[in-house]
This record gives sequence, structure tokens and C-alpha cells, in this order.
Amino acid sequence: MIPEKDLDLITRFFDLDLSYEELKEFEKRILLDIKFRERCEAYKAANDIVNTTYPDKDKLVRTEKWKTLLKDKETTIATKKTPWKWVGAIAAGFIITFFIWQLNSTFQEPDLNKLIASSWNKKIGLDFNTIRSTKKDSLKSLVSSAYSTYSDMNYQSTINLLSDYKADTIYYEDVLLLRALSFYKKEDSDTALKTLDTLSKYHTGKKSKVANWYKGLIYLEQGDIKTAEKFIELPKHKTKELKLRE
Repeated sequence: MIPEKDLDLITRFFDLDLSYEELKEFEKRILLDIKFRERCEAYKAANDIVNTTYPDKDKLVRTEKWKTLLKDKETTIATKKTPWKWVGAIAAGFIITFFIWQLNSTFQEPDLNKLIASSWNKKIGLDFNTIRSTKKDSLKSLVSSAYSTYSDMNYQSTINLLSDYKADTIYYEDVLLLRALSFYKKEDSDTALKTLDTLSKYHTGKKSKVANWYKGLIYLEQGDIKTAEKFIELPKHKTKELKLRE
């Protein structure tokens, strides 16, 4: 099933109702996100069946006009000098195929979903060794236990363990990070992002880059590439990885 947010975007694309900025985001997603591209293809296939079974005279006339414009202006489109809104209008029936052709005829674009999964697997900022010590320390013990429960994917236990942790005590940045990621894994994205925002602005700045890294990953998983790019640089070749924007 296509997520409601993606369905709305795809439907409005085929209805020629996307703004200039939305069209740019659409292009990035269809080139980088395989799942999104498959959803577009599925929608286009279903749309083609409906249009074939229940033809609309006005749509048929409009499509023929698009074909003519596309043929006459193909050089202009290739150089990308034509306004995006116009390109969307003349190519709505063909643009999915065009992007896939472009993908296969140049080089293989990175699979965004795989890059995101790989980035999460790096566990950036989640270095358990930073808090280990031979000394007995109740705070270290507590945070160490929280790291363990997070590693075991017991996210609610992690949240519970750190619920009363005070802001003016040591390891508070570790606490914020663990709580934020646990909330996200519990599908509470709003709380996760707010917590990461607090961490990114914390006065020591020790984990501000880590916080921005995970904010970028979360926005990418949500399909909000425009916001994600404020924190993360997207690759342009299959051999590159996601990078924190400096």
C-alpha cells in the first residue's frame, strides 16, 4: 500500500498540481528512492488502465498536445532550460519512463533506502566504551544499562531508565541521544526530532554533529529530502555514501 503522503504527492504530480519546489523534490526522490519510483510506476500503470477502460476525450486531446510539444521541444528539455512547471505539464504521462531511462543510460544511482539502512548500522555516536569505567558510578551504570537496552532494541526500557535523568549531570548528552533514537524507533518522530534539536544546541556541543546526522536520517526516511539536505549531503554516484553537511 502506498503511504498517504506519497500517494498525495504522486496524485498531484499526475494532476499537474505540484509547485516548482515540489517538482524538484519529486525528481530527486524518483532518482534516489527505489521504493518511491516503484510506487510511481504502480500508480501510472493503474492510471493507464483506468484511462484505457474509461477514456476521457479531453485527456486524450491533452495527451496528444503534450506529445507534440515534447517532440518539438525535446532539445530544450534535454538542456533543462525549460521551466519545471512546463516540463511537468507536457511530460506527466511520460516522465516516469524518462527518469528510468535516464537512470539506466548514464550510471546506476544509489539506492537511498540501502544508504539509509547502512547509515543507521554505523551507530554513529553510540560508542558504549565512552562511559565504561572500573570505578563504581551510579550514573555510569544507569546510562550503560540504557545503552544495553537500546542495543537489545528494548526501546521503551531505555526511555524508562532515562526518564528522570537531570540536565545538569554528566552524560546528559548520551541520555538525550538514547532517548531521541528510542522515541524514533517507537515511531514517535516528533519527540525524537525535538530531543535531537535540544541535543544539537546543547552548550558543550560534543554531540551536536551526531544530533544533526540523525535528524538528517529521520527526515530522509520520512521522504522529506529538502529538510534532510540541511543536515546531510546526498550522494550523486553509487560509490558514495551519505555525509554530514558541514
